[in-house]
Amino acid sequence: MKPRIIIGLPQSFEVNSLIQKNLEILGFEVINISYPEHKKLKKTFTQNVIYIFRKLVLGDRNYKSILKFAPYKNNIINQINSINGKVEYTLLIRADIYPLDIISKLKEKSNSLITYHWDGLHRFPAINKMIPYFDRFFIFDPKDFNQGYLPTTNFYFDSESDSSEIKLDFDLYFMGSYITQRMPIIEDFINKTRYLNLNSKYYIYCTDKNKTNKYKQEEINYLSTHISYSENIAYIKKSKVILDFLNGTHHGLSFRVFEAIQFDKKLITNNKEIKKYDFYNENNIFIWKGDNISKLKSFLSSDYIIQNEIKRKYAFSNWIQYILDRQPNIPISLPR
Repeated sequence: MKPRIIIGLPQSFEVNSLIQKNLEILGFEVINISYPEHKKLKKTFTQNVIYIFRKLVLGDRNYKSILKFAPYKNNIINQINSINGKVEYTLLIRADIYPLDIISKLKEKSNSLITYHWDGLHRFPAINKMIPYFDRFFIFDPKDFNQGYLPTTNFYFDSESDSSEIKLDFDLYFMGSYITQRMPIIEDFINKTRYLNLNSKYYIYCTDKNKTNKYKQEEINYLSTHISYSENIAYIKKSKVILDFLNGTHHGLSFRVFEAIQFDKKLITNNKEIKKYDFYNENNIFIWKGDNISKLKSFLSSDYIIQNEIKRKYAFSNWIQYILDRQPNIPISLPR
């Protein structure tokens, strides 16, 4: 019989459906309880008053999550109740988007309840009261390392094809949301590298005109809707170098890092912590410090060094074996 696994995570950028697809390829029966947590919430007047009171007076920032989950709660409860017996695994990513009564119900239905918190713990403190419910609790930011927490990183999906036969259209490529802390860094990088005459594409999701008017470099394309995961991968395949800029809230490694590994792409990042990881190679990864433009020029002209063992380690097929504690697997660690 196929091992059964419940998965639940924010239903955005196609990641939840790709996780399901890759699990099914690996022989799992998947029960998907993901929901569109990023969908914009329209609060009623009463809900808004309660939200403001709970946030400002009680210091409770979780009420918005409760409201976002409410329309999907009955369906998800019915999904869980319809499962015969216990499943081997439940894997939640960003478990704080689910209420505690759902976590408790999943605990009863699972031989092993696991979560991966792919954000800094300080950003979503509601997760802290949920940690005791989990058999395995994974974090990706070395600063969150604690006794009892398990280390991991993000990953790439094996199911996505390679890019060896695809024509390269861009020298530099960045895709991300507008985050106030990193926009000056992106602007500075654009200004300092413009004279290199690189074909650069920056796609930034932002619907606030006041914000987009502040940074109006011609290289930046502002988007009113998110690029899907498959669209992003298509752009990556056409690019020579992937750009990665910290969002200012954590030092865990973004998916861009592992997509660069997957497709043998060079990476430019301002995350200096990347130097501590086992896949770091100065031929492949350049750490932007804001003033090392001459070294950047030589980096862009050097050869990429392929690391096949590293590619196997950070593929989803190994990542899930490690997360679920199934053998064989290559353990994934974080620098201390």
